Amino acid sequence: MSDSDPKPDRERAKLLGFEMSWARVRKFEALVFFAMFGAVPLFAFRVVSYTQSQLLVRNATHELVQDLHNAKEMAVRTGKEVTLKAVHPQTGMFSPSDSRAPYRYLIKSEVKANEEVVLPSGLSLTGMVTFSPAGRPLRPSTFIFSVDNRTSTIEIDREGMVSVP
Repeated sequence: MSDSDPKPDRERAKLLGFEMSWARVRKFEALVFFAMFGAVPLFAFRVVSYTQSQLLVRNATHELVQDLHNAKEMAVRTGKEVTLKAVHPQTGMFSPSDSRAPYRYLIKSEVKANEEVVLPSGLSLTGMVTFSPAGRPLRPSTFIFSVDNRTSTIEIDREGMVSVP
């Protein structure tokens, strides 16, 4: 027998109880195609979910860093202490707690709130810093954003330098 003779392969397939036909090959190809076609949305959902939460944290971090610089400049310009403070959602004494209530942060001078920023739902924030009239914080501070399992940390050192490690 020569090397190009397909008979030994067919005989071996018959002995194993498996005979290839083009119809079976096409059915198998179709099955693989539809399995891959069905698996793509499952992975795409995870990628979209990850990207959405990552962008949410990144954008909120960027806005908070800008507001920290604005609060620092406001303290120098007005000659008064300016505080930027994260505010947790509050509910009334007799109302049930609402876990969907948004977090927010306030920029306030000694007596009045100058600005209030409401964060997107699902995003939580902790931290507080008070800038002296010289533009330096009274103490080093840290702000932490989190959504799902994504977090971002913003640090303010003694000199008032803001960093996002």
